Amino acid sequence: AVKPQYAQEAIQTLFQGVQQWTGKCLVSIMVGITIEQLKQMLKRVNSALSYVHIIRTMPNTPLLVGEGCTVFCSSPGTPPDAIETVKAILSVNGLCEEVAEKLMNPIGALSGSGPAYVYQMIEALSDGGVKLGIPRPLAIKLAAKALIGGAKM
Repeated sequence: AVKPQYAQEAIQTLFQGVQQWTGKCLVSIMVGITIEQLKQMLKRVNSALSYVHIIRTMPNTPLLVGEGCTVFCSSPGTPPDAIETVKAILSVNGLCEEVAEKLMNPIGALSGSGPAYVYQMIEALSDGGVKLGIPRPLAIKLAAKALIGGAKM
């Protein structure tokens, strides 16, 4: 994993000496680093690398339990078979959707932060249950199941 502020250094290290990557595909999960920024970073290492196809992804943490989602966008000219391969891999643990790059940050805010709001709802619902006399462990289970059930409906 590479934090965005170390992206250029990581790309420099990974691609130093690489002469030919034309037609290859780089898949990124770095938050906030656009396809154009990645292309510029690659170009600074070697101008031939500016022809690399890039797929930018944004997964969320519920993927850890098979209930998450990943959105992705690709650089212009990325071959459909590369897109389909990446989509197949990203779909293993949850929903996977291709979107326009301009939606990546807003979707990251929604699907990335969304689970935290669900935790707050569970806590609020269980607090209400506790006030009504339900033991907290049971109130938490009931609140969580209510949200899961509601989502599945």
